[in-house]
Amino acid sequence: MNNPRIKTLYIKSPNPAWIDIASDLQERYGFDPVLWVSSVTDHKKTCGEAFPQTQFLEHIDAMQNHVPPGLSRSPGCVDGDFLRKNARHEDTFYNMMDRWFGAPYRLSIEKRRSYYIDMANAWFTILQGMDIGAVIMPTIPHRLYDYMAYIVARYLDIPFIMLEQSNEILFAEEGSRQTPFLVVGDMNDRFRAIRENLHKAPAPSLELQRYFDNTLKDYAAVQPLYFKSKNERRTGLKDTALRVFRAIPFPLRVPVHVAAHFQRRKSFFTQKLTLPYRHKKGQNPVTFQNIVAAAARHEKVKAQVRAAREFYDSCCAHPDLNRKFIYFAASFQPERSSTPDAGLCQWTELMVEMIQASIPAGWVIYFKEHPSNYRPPIAADNNRSVSFYQRLKHLAPSLEFVPLDFDPLSLIDSAQCVATSTGTTAWQAATREVPAMVFGEIWFAACPEIAHIKTLEQCRNFIGRVESGFKPSRSKLIQYCATLESIGGLWAWARGYAPYEKDRLYNDTGRAGLKTLCDQIYKTYALARQPASQEKAARYGT
Repeated sequence: MNNPRIKTLYIKSPNPAWIDIASDLQERYGFDPVLWVSSVTDHKKTCGEAFPQTQFLEHIDAMQNHVPPGLSRSPGCVDGDFLRKNARHEDTFYNMMDRWFGAPYRLSIEKRRSYYIDMANAWFTILQGMDIGAVIMPTIPHRLYDYMAYIVARYLDIPFIMLEQSNEILFAEEGSRQTPFLVVGDMNDRFRAIRENLHKAPAPSLELQRYFDNTLKDYAAVQPLYFKSKNERRTGLKDTALRVFRAIPFPLRVPVHVAAHFQRRKSFFTQKLTLPYRHKKGQNPVTFQNIVAAAARHEKVKAQVRAAREFYDSCCAHPDLNRKFIYFAASFQPERSSTPDAGLCQWTELMVEMIQASIPAGWVIYFKEHPSNYRPPIAADNNRSVSFYQRLKHLAPSLEFVPLDFDPLSLIDSAQCVATSTGTTAWQAATREVPAMVFGEIWFAACPEIAHIKTLEQCRNFIGRVESGFKPSRSKLIQYCATLESIGGLWAWARGYAPYEKDRLYNDTGRAGLKTLCDQIYKTYALARQPASQEKAARYGT
């Protein structure tokens, strides 16, 4: 195929699967890889041999706002127009910093904005200086530098192509589960293709029918495999040793922390960022937190989370399932599912307050915390605290906490409605014909049977429909999934991983799926290059 050459930036650690994808896109569609932004990987040499002209920018360098060698920084790219058009992204970016910085409570608004502008300038330099024609990555941006790459690329009208995935909605006869992927070009309108094709949905496949048959079973059966594996109690010798080690007083553990970290990373610094109060002239103001400071901070976070767990448990009561209630399923935070997927509703307090302002008198909100927020090991960026739960109770007097071990399907089946930011719980509710609403972007948010809430008025209107007896239709949910399966293509990918990354699964099916994926990437690119309509121009900065 004789196509014009397209200088392409990949934000993905090169591995055999993505080297094959890049090769196919180059050969058939003219996508020439000129830059890979990635973590250190054993496959970098292979990637360099496949694409001799490509450069590499390490993940940690991108976090520090570095640019590839040979590019001179061009300050002053960010102006008032850029800041105004991307104000909503700036808010999300600031919240995202809490996950990637070692001591986010020390970051003033001035420091956050300085980092934001400096990173934007770095990406203006990369995208303009290297004449990038397309950016491709296998997930939704959520790690500061890739999110900024998206913001600047959209501002410069450079196609930014991403992959979004559904749940495990296809069950093979032998028991394996499969996850369709969708190629998208706009974070804020990811599922437009599904909406536009709903009217011509094909008949559901046998794999899809098996999945829907399974949704009416007990919780052990309906749990996604990825979540089920997290719930399995670890009893191996290594895990037992870790539990014993964590019981040792912190000062005695510090030398072991330092030695283990140095052996693994060959450095005394973590990959958590910090912005020192002072730095020498010409020195990069973005540095990494040293392991001792990181370990001390982690101990404080664990103490804070333990106190939060004790407070939460002390406030819990066995729910009365005969009352009228909204079941609110909290998210694991911080994570991509809330920042950026939930947008401004990344703030749990905002969603709870909207629901409180929408429910009729006498209804309650049963709030159930996500188990992963308290599952060890506690992450260093865990943000649960006593004050978090106190704020929820203050904003929503009708809110009551539910024990962590209470059966979620009992709550779903008895609820008037289920609410969450982007959680699977809402989808589970809809498949059991219980009304559900989500506040963020998730693969089923475009389904007409599930409310996608953006405003208080929408929230009130939907709860009014629920009062009037609305129930989601399973047949329409099946139609939605059948549409996703048909337009997303089935590449027989296990959740999150292409089968051809594993030698035993790299077969003809996987290779055929690779070509389907490449075709859809090019189609998404071609659509993005079409002249913008007035409507698209009006939404340009969003």
